[in-house]
Amino acid sequence: MFRLNNNWLYLFSLLVLAGLLGCSKFLPEEFQEKEYELSGLDRTAVDELKTPLVVYDTVVVQGDTVVNEKKEYVSIVTDTVGSALLDNWSSALDSGFISLDTLLLDTLLLVVNPTGADSSYSLVFVEEEDVYYFYITWDVTEVNKDVYVDISLRDSQGARVSIYDNIYDVGMMASATATYYTGSGGEVSAPMIRTKAGYKLREGGYLVRFFISEPAKLDTFRMVILGESKYQER
Repeated sequence: MFRLNNNWLYLFSLLVLAGLLGCSKFLPEEFQEKEYELSGLDRTAVDELKTPLVVYDTVVVQGDTVVNEKKEYVSIVTDTVGSALLDNWSSALDSGFISLDTLLLDTLLLVVNPTGADSSYSLVFVEEEDVYYFYITWDVTEVNKDVYVDISLRDSQGARVSIYDNIYDVGMMASATATYYTGSGGEVSAPMIRTKAGYKLREGGYLVRFFISEPAKLDTFRMVILGESKYQER
């Protein structure tokens, strides 16, 4: 799984520095004089994650102005699962011992962890075999800039699913950025996508674990799950 670490942040800083100075001499040779373009899958993820969570529409009804609020996301509330139930989570679900929200595909999700635990869970169901990519972002601040979120999956038998692809394209790093403000009022650019992980999944249900390195600093994040075959040619 890819998640931001110091090496990636160092490379990102070099990319930003070279752009600011209008030259590439600070970059490693393999990154010099090269234009980066988001793949169809990554571009779709970035566009989806940039969607405003709420859209306001103003209409006039019988002379009165009415503001309608439309949510552009689906809220997912994660929960804890006892370690004794992880290997048999599917049976525990069927028996009612656990109840978890289901992540939707191709949908902007607002994932909330109200438990304060570093590990919390939800479900995902897929209808056809494909490589599914999980993209995560949040509003980066000086407080949470070093937080990371890891994802892991278990199949219906309780077995861990191996990561299929965790390649973080440099084009995404250079093309999709976010800005946060320091305590002194300065602006800092950072990669927008904080986590990217691909899993080759067969039809069925999966238990999804979110591990937040510092849950006290991050309890909500945005996510989108995309199937590779549907978007790779866009």
